Amino acid sequence: MIKYIEGDILASNAQALVNTVNTVGVMGKGIA
Repeated sequence: MIKYIEGDILASNAQALVNTVNTVGVMGKGIA
């Protein structure tokens, strides 16, 4: 199941944060 939640990813209290997409599209850039 996929949940879309708007907010601050760094302020989340989740046990795991998963971001498989490089927000810039270039190696070495974006959120890591």
